[in-house]
Amino acid sequence: MHYVTFKIIETKGREFILYLHNHSQKLISEKCRSENLDEIVEVLKKEMKYRKHFMNALNNYIPVLNRIDYLKQKYPDGRNERFPDEWTDPLKLYGCYANELVNSKDKERQELIKLLDTHSPKWIWENRMRLVAERLFIRDF
Repeated sequence: MHYVTFKIIETKGREFILYLHNHSQKLISEKCRSENLDEIVEVLKKEMKYRKHFMNALNNYIPVLNRIDYLKQKYPDGRNERFPDEWTDPLKLYGCYANELVNSKDKERQELIKLLDTHSPKWIWENRMRLVAERLFIRDF
């Protein structure tokens, strides 16, 4: 998680500068410079609104991250599985994680077929733990 703070300073030339300090990366960057303090404050408000939106999105994703942790614990060797080269059943692209979807295999196959319209089998394989965690979240919601 990035811990950031903002700072507004006034220069000797009556100019205001808004700085962003990213503490975790030890970076300070200039976000805005103006002679009009109201303009600086508006930029600051937009930055704060963006960060609040990002944090809300992250908080809403925590249940999915918890399910990823569950899958890692239940299937410790799951990430070491080999890609199923000769797959015919789309659920094979979820590897061992497909075991978690036993009650809705037909529905999951249909969802995977839709996903294969926009993503390659290799992409699905590489993202299978997250995809299954998201499906578990949707199922349990």
